[in-house]
Amino acid sequence: MQQTDTPAARLADDPDRLWNYREFAAWAGVAERTARDWIARGNGPRVLAIGKHRRIRVGDALTWLDTRYVNRDVA
Repeated sequence: MQQTDTPAARLADDPDRLWNYREFAAWAGVAERTARDWIARGNGPRVLAIGKHRRIRVGDALTWLDTRYVNRDVA
């Protein structure tokens, strides 16, 4: 059975919620520096600019996650 009541799952409860990089990194299970690197290289989710702040919409993070599948049938 899949456990859904975890801190990371609670972070993703609302697709319109905005995360900072630290919250996104916690949800993704990586260091904040790694999350920032992914985004800077264009390998992360879309980022909103709100004044001088950068935020990631939960829905965009979930959409990005769906693109991360690896096709293991390819040699």
